[in-house]
Amino acid sequence: MEDSDIVIGWVSNGQATIKDRFSTETALPPLDAQQDIKTISGKSENGYTILKFSRALNTGDCVQDMIIVPDTMRVIWSYGADLPTDDTRILKHTNRGTVSINFLDAASMKPVVIPSDVTSWDITMQPFNVPTAPTTYQCRSVRVPSGIYQFVGYEPIISNANKMNVHHIVVYGCNMDLGNSFDGVQFECFGSDQGQQAMRCRHPIAIWAVGGDAYFFPDNTGFPMGGNRDPQFLIMEVHYDNPNHVTTMVDQSGMRFYKTDKLRKTEIGIVEIGRTVDGSQLVPPKVSEFVSTGVCHSDCTTQSLSDDGIQVFGTFLHSHLLGSKLRVRQFRGDKEIGDLGIDNHYDFAHQTVRVFSTPKTVKKGDTLVVECALDSRSRAAVTFGGIGTDAEMCLAYAFYYPRSDFGQCQGSPIWTPELLKALGVTAPDIGGIFGKLMQKTDWSTAEVKALQDFENTANFTVLCLSSAMVPFDVMNKVRAFPAFVGRFQPPPDPCIKSSVSVPQASFALLSGFLLLHSISL
Repeated sequence: MEDSDIVIGWVSNGQATIKDRFSTETALPPLDAQQDIKTISGKSENGYTILKFSRALNTGDCVQDMIIVPDTMRVIWSYGADLPTDDTRILKHTNRGTVSINFLDAASMKPVVIPSDVTSWDITMQPFNVPTAPTTYQCRSVRVPSGIYQFVGYEPIISNANKMNVHHIVVYGCNMDLGNSFDGVQFECFGSDQGQQAMRCRHPIAIWAVGGDAYFFPDNTGFPMGGNRDPQFLIMEVHYDNPNHVTTMVDQSGMRFYKTDKLRKTEIGIVEIGRTVDGSQLVPPKVSEFVSTGVCHSDCTTQSLSDDGIQVFGTFLHSHLLGSKLRVRQFRGDKEIGDLGIDNHYDFAHQTVRVFSTPKTVKKGDTLVVECALDSRSRAAVTFGGIGTDAEMCLAYAFYYPRSDFGQCQGSPIWTPELLKALGVTAPDIGGIFGKLMQKTDWSTAEVKALQDFENTANFTVLCLSSAMVPFDVMNKVRAFPAFVGRFQPPPDPCIKSSVSVPQASFALLSGFLLLHSISL
């Protein structure tokens, strides 16, 4: 593996050998001139080899060591059965695989201990014959359990046979009584009568996507249930992928909620921000980086937040197959003050809640901008925004406390005659425009630039809803793109050798013989 930061280790006669290496070609990688790996321990027993080591997040070796960052990091592992005899006699591995890891995610670094007062409750699909269509959204609605309690975490229940086909599960709260006819019913989420009624219930309370795992809210917090302001029904939305048109797929996936009637002090909320999911999102083909943008306007945060604001403790970033870099930028007045999550190595197959080590304050009047850098080099034609896996999205779900009426805050750019003229598209109606865009496969540099400039300047329609899906006054109003939102300026390159102490990252790795490549794509 060329241009990779590598660790190779083994245990022989009870002695662990773990060395820092860097590959320059497809051959045994030489030792780094600067050895930055610190061996903690190593042992071999019962057919397993366990190696533990640590290294600085930033070793200062800018050429041969990757900086360990809060982003998704791709790790290639490999191992073989033959023990090396020394540093120069290491045979090629016989097994290998890949995994995406968030080394510095605050939630994954803290072991989960479920208190004795916490019980579980499941909502799962009744046996569902997944259609042969490439994309299916199926919903199930249930009345919430009675009583006053809080959800304190959730965990996906994925049918083993369908792990490659369940793309995401979102559970929405519904603050209205849908009636007994809706209790336990399954239906097509979009396009059915029940689905149309369920569109009034879009406040997310649990989000899982491929690559994710269980998630527990911070200590002393919970999502309130059973009160007058709380959901009366839950709508579970399951997105199925069936690219191979399998005819025999039956699924019973769902979500397990962990709940307690020992109420915790702080109530949490979740808000969906970003770009409205619709066909106005365009991604030209064969472009290495095209940035789609969604604005949560200051008018919406002004109307939905209290004077004290909220504390965001984590975000779930979401795009589809073209996503490569995702970020949520935060502005107060006309100044950029930070972010609510950045992933410069986004992996569609590894979507998790990113928990901050310290919560971030969002105040009344703040502007939040979700940006998704999309790589369309694999596409021969335009990619539109939409619900299908091959379509695109640009969203973020912010987990926060204390609970607020902050439910949805998004923007949908408005196409202009000037944009369509710049793209060379003319048609008498919107259907014709979409048809011309779908057929447009050759994009000039000027046309790509015109569309990118549009993303950064266009007026947009505001979507602003409370957690009960009640529109605020700014809903559907047209607002100008904030002039102070310029091009994102990445922070200074941290790869600077320093004499000061730097944090250490510790690793525990399990294999017969380990060859670890840590690469960033």
